Amino acid sequence: MNNKNILYRVYDKKGRYQQSYSSKLQGARSWAVDCATLLKGCVKEDVIVEKGATEKSEKIFDANQTKGEN
Repeated sequence: MNNKNILYRVYDKKGRYQQSYSSKLQGARSWAVDCATLLKGCVKEDVIVEKGATEKSEKIFDANQTKGEN
C-alpha cells in the first residue's frame, strides 16, 4: 500500500519549525500561508510516505520574497 500524505510545514524567519497543517483539511494551505506571513517565514509542502518519512519537500511560500514585490 502506497499511502502518501501532504503536509504544509511552517517555519519562522530564522528557519525554525513552528506548525504543520494536513492537506486532508480544507483550507490547510491558506492557513499555513497566513501563519508564515505573521511569522515572516516560509511554508514547505512535504510529501510524507506511509512510514512518516519525508519523500519530497518544496518551498511554496516565502514571506520575505513576496514582501518586496509591488
